[in-house]
Formats: sequence, structure tokens, C-alpha cells
Amino acid sequence: MSTKKFTIGCPSCGVTQEVELHESINVQSNPELKQALLENRLNRVTCSDCEANFRIDMPLLYSDPEHELMVHWIPETKQVSCDQIIEDFDRSLEEINQILPKDITPPTVFLSNGTLSSTGIKKLFLWTIPSIFAFIR
Repeated sequence: MSTKKFTIGCPSCGVTQEVELHESINVQSNPELKQALLENRLNRVTCSDCEANFRIDMPLLYSDPEHELMVHWIPETKQVSCDQIIEDFDRSLEEINQILPKDITPPTVFLSNGTLSSTGIKKLFLWTIPSIFAFIR
């Protein structure tokens, strides 16, 4: 699990505040974070001034070592288009394949463009990487 502090502005009233948000989660170590994600409670903020509640859409690395699954979610925003996400994704795969030791099988990767209905999250990039878990542990 990795969290970082950010200064964000409320989309309702504009007041800024410092919040701690998840950049990655490991659901084997912190199973409650999986439930928070599925219930749309992860990376949610309540404004300290107007009490508006909103989700911060930012890249998130979801790791489930027990099931040998990694999901790297990158939201499409005004600043980052779907085409740019796909280009960055392809470049990342090339870099991974270049740095892997020769005795490690390259990852099996699935690119999905869908919605997780209970959260409204769109643009999922799924990586199933059994061999990489051993490499990065």
C-alpha cells in the first residue's frame, strides 16, 4: 500500500485542503481496501468547508499477489486522453519486456476498456503477471 499527500481543490466551492490518497493497494496485506474500492469509498474526500463528498480519480495500482493479479487503472481526464493512456501503456510494456531477465517469462497482459459498474470507474487496464510477482518481491 502506498499513500501520498496531495493538495486538492473542492470541485464545489474551490477551497483547497491537504488529503492523503492511495496510489497503490495490496489487497492481500490490506483486504479492507478491496472492499473500499468496490464500494466506491477509496480516494474519496469530504470538503472541510462545504462538506461536498467527491472521488479523486488518479492512477491506482491494485495488487492481489494471492491471485497473481495486478490492475493498473489510469483514468481518462481532460489532461490525459485515452489515446495517450494506450500509448503510455504500450511503452511501459516494451520497457518491462526489455528489463526482464531472460529466464523470466514476459507478462500476459489484457487491455480492457470498460466500466466497473458499482463504482463508475472507467478505462481499466488489467495486467495478469504471475512471473513478475516473483521478480519484484
